[in-house]
Amino acid sequence: MAKDMNLTAQEIYEKEFHVDLKGYAPAEVDEFLDIFYKDNPFVLKSDMENGTFFTRFNFNNDHVKENVYVINNDIKAIYYQMENEFFVGTYSDKDRKYINKILQCNYKEYLDIKEELYFEENVLYDFVESESNDFYDFLD
Repeated sequence: MAKDMNLTAQEIYEKEFHVDLKGYAPAEVDEFLDIFYKDNPFVLKSDMENGTFFTRFNFNNDHVKENVYVINNDIKAIYYQMENEFFVGTYSDKDRKYINKILQCNYKEYLDIKEELYFEENVLYDFVESESNDFYDFLD
């Protein structure tokens, strides 16, 4: 279960992790999703064909006052739970580090970072929309 660690954003940002590779039992998926959603009431939850998609928005969207702005600047992270996999996509390295540390602090009994991939564009949304059930096949 998630624990209230009462950490500041700076403490989370500065924390280092040593992650072991392990998975979690499929029976824990629903429990994890319930806890994750209750802990993050500000995310937009969408049930998709093959899983559950979450969008976490930035709290400050002052960029929309600019003459030209990018809609992705509204988004801090996107998450996708499919079977026993949990994918996370961010649009900046700073957000990636921040989100990874939050996930490891709050959900370490459910999640372990297996791999980090970098793309010029966030392909996670396209993967979700494709309704593919294999991320690596989708990339090929």
